[in-house]
Amino acid sequence: MPPTQRTRIAAALPVARQAAAFLREQGEPGMAEAVETTIEWATRAEKSVALQASIDAGLDPNYSLHVDKQFRTHVRAAAEEKGKDLASVVVKGLEAFRDGKWTPPAPVRAPHGSAPDKVSLNVRIPKDLFDQVDAMAKDPEQATERGYALNARQVAIAALAKAFPVKKATAVK
Repeated sequence: MPPTQRTRIAAALPVARQAAAFLREQGEPGMAEAVETTIEWATRAEKSVALQASIDAGLDPNYSLHVDKQFRTHVRAAAEEKGKDLASVVVKGLEAFRDGKWTPPAPVRAPHGSAPDKVSLNVRIPKDLFDQVDAMAKDPEQATERGYALNARQVAIAALAKAFPVKKATAVK
């Protein structure tokens, strides 16, 4: 297997340090500083990647919810204002659905060709909970009983909408 860019950079760092020292000795401090700056950046990037990998190893998977841009902005602002974590709100909603304590309303779909721009809202959810809810939401018998089909992402979005309702603007006369 050929080396990755990261492993090639890590292997090149000692030589790059030697090159910087050599350039200083040769009276090229500007070039030496450029090499040292690159070394610092590569070292920080490598530490950051390693730290993120260690963090990610213990975290729940990240799920992307595709929502309207205005909804995402509203939900983030409301969660910050109320001091709530989006993932915990979603987990509570998924658990309530799984346990039969809550059924989200039917998803509202925009007329063909008029859907607003969608963006991603990412939340970390335990995989087993997500999978359980997805299976229940897609179950044909339950969908028939509800009168509409769902999936786990739609349940998650509905949980956010329930926790952070969008207030409809009223027309001022």
